[in-house]
Amino acid sequence: MSNYTSTLTPREYATIPAAHAVKIGLKDQDYAALLCTDKAGQRWTRVGTDLNYLKMLILGASFRPRATGVFNIPPATFPQVRAGWPDDWV
Repeated sequence: MSNYTSTLTPREYATIPAAHAVKIGLKDQDYAALLCTDKAGQRWTRVGTDLNYLKMLILGASFRPRATGVFNIPPATFPQVRAGWPDDWV
């Protein structure tokens, strides 16, 4: 995992089942993931275990699909950061 701390913009989201998590070097549990890009267009993934928080983000986005602006996701919610997106890790 990286210590990347710059601003990342979420582009997609995913859940990573425990069986797949082990294959990509994570512990054997389910994960929530935000697939992001940085200002240079590089792909990054923020990974955490709070699946309910991810559901809340998805539900909120469905109510405001044209919302603009920035909101801050607490870094502790998705504490692990990896370069690339999950498909890049296999």
